[in-house]
Amino acid sequence: MSQADSNPYSGCGFLLVGMVAIAGAAWWSGLSPFQRISNPRHPAHAEVKTYVGTLNRAQQAYYLEQTRLTDNIAALNIGINPETKFFSYRATLLSDWAVQHSGIPKEAGFYSYIGLVWLVPIEGTTDEAASDTIATTPNAMMCISETRTTTEPPEFQLPEWPITADTTIPCPEGYTLYN
Repeated sequence: MSQADSNPYSGCGFLLVGMVAIAGAAWWSGLSPFQRISNPRHPAHAEVKTYVGTLNRAQQAYYLEQTRLTDNIAALNIGINPETKFFSYRATLLSDWAVQHSGIPKEAGFYSYIGLVWLVPIEGTTDEAASDTIATTPNAMMCISETRTTTEPPEFQLPEWPITADTTIPCPEGYTLYN
C-alpha cells in the first residue's frame, strides 16, 4: 500500500467537496440582499415559522394554567423578543375565546405568518352562552401570506359563539393554511 492510498484526503473526493463549497459561497455572495432574504433557506424564514408556532403552543399552555388567553407575549414566559432584525411579533385578543399571533416582516422579501389559538367547548358543556362559564380546550392553527408583504395582517373572522369541535375557522383573505 502506498502512502497516497493511506491518506484519507487524497483523490478527487476532497477536491470536489472543496470546489462545491467555494462555488456555493460565490453563488450566495453574488446574490443581491433582496435575493438572499427572499431565499426560503434564509434563517429568518425559519425564525418566523418557529416563533409563531411557539407563540401558539405557549398560549395553549398558558390557557391550561391560567384559564384565560393573553395578548401579553412576555406573560407567556418563553423568551421571545417581540422585535427581531427581520420581524415584529404581536398577540391580539380577538375575543374572550380567541387570540391571534402575527409575525410581520419589517422589510420586503418575506412572507407574513399568523397563528390563531381558539377555545373549543368540551363535548357536553355547550349549554352556556358565555365562553368563560363552560369547559373548553385550546386549538391552534397557522397561516402564511400568499405573497411577500410588510403590511399588518388581517384578523381572523371568528364565527359566533358557541362553536363546536367541528367548527372550521378559515385563514383570512390573502392567507393560506400552513401545515
